[in-house]
Amino acid sequence: MKATGIVRKLDSLGRIVIPKEIRNNMHIKDGENLEIYLDKDNIILKKFSNIDNISLLSDDIVSSINYIVDETVLITDLEKVISCSGKNKCELINKFISKDLYELIKDRRSNIFNNEKIVIIDKEEVCSYAITPILVNSEIIGSIMIISLDRELTRNDLDIIKMMSLFFTKYLEQ
Repeated sequence: MKATGIVRKLDSLGRIVIPKEIRNNMHIKDGENLEIYLDKDNIILKKFSNIDNISLLSDDIVSSINYIVDETVLITDLEKVISCSGKNKCELINKFISKDLYELIKDRRSNIFNNEKIVIIDKEEVCSYAITPILVNSEIIGSIMIISLDRELTRNDLDIIKMMSLFFTKYLEQ
């Protein structure tokens, strides 16, 4: 655990203010949910993510889709790549997504982009990609993508990730 040297008083309602620098550093936005854990004498706050609840399942799903389409497949929440299978796994997993990708996810549309520029994490690439949002109770929580450097993607590629997105929706809304 890393000490920050910051001390805050608890108010009469049991609240504390998390300093802005920490919120910015941890990408915590106003209104976001935090999970509270107890570890001996420590209170631990963790950003809540619906997708974290299915991380083992998401690893199996991206591996299965990768096996079928033989391309890089990834699942993101609204901040980072949480699961990945394929050629670029080592450089994408657990990395923060770009603002461009975030905006594409928030657009709420499933689409195919062939031979287009995109910044996934930190560098611009020209590739073909299919993307679909993952929705839970009509709220966007992430996305599923197929990325190809070698071929144009088809409607079948998009249909596969749309089917998996619907699976996640049903699974998480139970």
